[in-house]
Amino acid sequence: MPGDPLLGHQLVFRALNRVHHATRAGSGCVGHDGTPHRRRSARPTSLPTLTPEQRAEALAKAGRVRKERSDMLAALKAGRISLLDVLDRGDDTARQTRALHLLQSLPGVGTVKARRHLVDLDIAETRRIQGLGKRQRARLIELFPPRT
Repeated sequence: MPGDPLLGHQLVFRALNRVHHATRAGSGCVGHDGTPHRRRSARPTSLPTLTPEQRAEALAKAGRVRKERSDMLAALKAGRISLLDVLDRGDDTARQTRALHLLQSLPGVGTVKARRHLVDLDIAETRRIQGLGKRQRARLIELFPPRT
């Protein structure tokens, strides 16, 4: 096309894209290489069916775990326990706490500082305590030593 600022490879991509979208409306959808797309099942996989008793038990357990985690993080925020105490706990409540939430619960550390520390320590925001490496744990303890 005269005056068209697009480069040659962009024109090819546009043409392939038109063919792709034109075939989508038809009976079969194909990719850029001409192979048909896999169809996804119409129904998503369902969760296991729970009896009312099982559902009530699971809700109660989830509530207990949330309460334990909340108490642990509140004690950390208040200074009643140290970061080392939380890292050394062997229960699931501590191990399954996210590192970001743990740092945010330290006195004087908010969301911004917690995220900065995680970036400096090369820890993902979604990482849980149980997934921290030895060096990451050691560096956290160096940054936030236990108060005596």
